[in-house]
Amino acid sequence: MWLPTPSVESITRPRLAVAVVTAVAAASIGYYTYQSRTSPTFEAIPGSLHRSNAIRRRHRHARAPSESSASSEPPGDENVDIDTVRPVDAETTVEGGTDEWWNEPGGFPSNQRAGHNIVNLLFRVSEDNARRNGCVHRGCQCNACGMVPIRGVRYRCANCADFDLCETCEAQGVHMKTHIFYKIRAPAPPFAPRQMQPVWYTGDPDTCRRNLPRGLIPKLSRETGFERPELEAFWEQWTFMANTEWRDDPDDLGLAMDRKTF
Repeated sequence: MWLPTPSVESITRPRLAVAVVTAVAAASIGYYTYQSRTSPTFEAIPGSLHRSNAIRRRHRHARAPSESSASSEPPGDENVDIDTVRPVDAETTVEGGTDEWWNEPGGFPSNQRAGHNIVNLLFRVSEDNARRNGCVHRGCQCNACGMVPIRGVRYRCANCADFDLCETCEAQGVHMKTHIFYKIRAPAPPFAPRQMQPVWYTGDPDTCRRNLPRGLIPKLSRETGFERPELEAFWEQWTFMANTEWRDDPDDLGLAMDRKTF
């Protein structure tokens, strides 16, 4: 007895369904693959948000200190000045064209520069004073203040037998103005020759008036063309040389120089 065999239609129907499902799946996979490959790159829209980690900085070896210092600062707003950033190839390139404030010559605050200059000035002054005090003129006494020994610069009168001054007393002008002083930096030997020299200046500035009359300065300035400081300097030099009284002086100064002194 022969068993019943399935018909051709019952076998063809499942195969046809499997083929249709396989074709649909293959078409879907091909479509998604095509879309992923041919999808356009979205350009960044001005004003939109950008990720900070997508920024590529050039010359990282030259900006290491600035980046390390910037990392310690709190992060700011990413949207600040975002319109000026233009993406190139889906990345933003930041050029390092601006210098930091500490690299600029005038970048330091003015108060810090002033304090730095004052500290340098005080250091130089103290160093100079220490160097001067290192020179000790042993056996020499200041005839004005009595300091023994004289430290620093010693001033010895060339027109007196034995007269020495320290640097402070010489600046005050305690000795006669017509006398000349030797400025001695290195200590001289105690047995050096002590010869007196004649006085070079023939006048006596201590007995003359120190300044010119106020009404006479404009007149002399118009006649000579010199300014007031120059006229006062010339008058001081004149008092060192003028040694004769002139009672008929039209300017009422009363000083003149004789032929021998001239």
